[in-house]
Amino acid sequence: MSDIAGVAGNSSLNTSGAITGAMKGGVMGKDDFLKMLVAQLKHQDPMNPMEGQEFAAQLAQFSSVEQLVQLNQQYEAQAASTAALAESLANNGALSTIGRTVLAVGNALEIPPEDAAEAEVTFGVGDAGGRATLTILDAEGNEVGSRALGFVGGGKQSAALGDAASGLEPGVYTYTVKVTDAKGADVPVTTFVSGTVDGVRYSSNGALLTAGGLTIGVGSIVQVGTR
Repeated sequence: MSDIAGVAGNSSLNTSGAITGAMKGGVMGKDDFLKMLVAQLKHQDPMNPMEGQEFAAQLAQFSSVEQLVQLNQQYEAQAASTAALAESLANNGALSTIGRTVLAVGNALEIPPEDAAEAEVTFGVGDAGGRATLTILDAEGNEVGSRALGFVGGGKQSAALGDAASGLEPGVYTYTVKVTDAKGADVPVTTFVSGTVDGVRYSSNGALLTAGGLTIGVGSIVQVGTR
């Protein structure tokens, strides 16, 4: 490509529309490459023409660029086809969850109109566990209820809202569970959202499940119960 760069630097060629167009933006595509090669042949010195071997090498470069472009186009088409198939499978899978209870990564909870204290949250605790505190937050992130859960072991755990839900209006809230070990260090916690799927809707981000007032992304599901 050094010869092409040398030609581009020649003042007689800088006035050429082909060269000017090829150099716009500093990016050279396959068409620009061909224009540069044609311009190089057109403006070469008749007394010192380009050697055949050198010309063949540049043609080989052009052929390689063309093949790479074609491979890239084939890859993009295949990727689009795979994505469409994956989306179709996800959509079909979403429909199959209607009527089932799902567990997904998330921190939303819905307080029912009755027996709010008996509603439960599910969370995963790392290490050997520790002493836990459940906190309920409103839509603005303000604490509206909490209760100590005592010691919880490692692994998946469930806990009733109990008096943390006392006086709260029915609706959707978020929650956190803080766990500390014997030394007072924080223990990793993963919170989950659960509910019985009653509908499916579609967005630009894919299928979304509805469970009462909760919205659950299909990609966040970790468990699907039986009907």
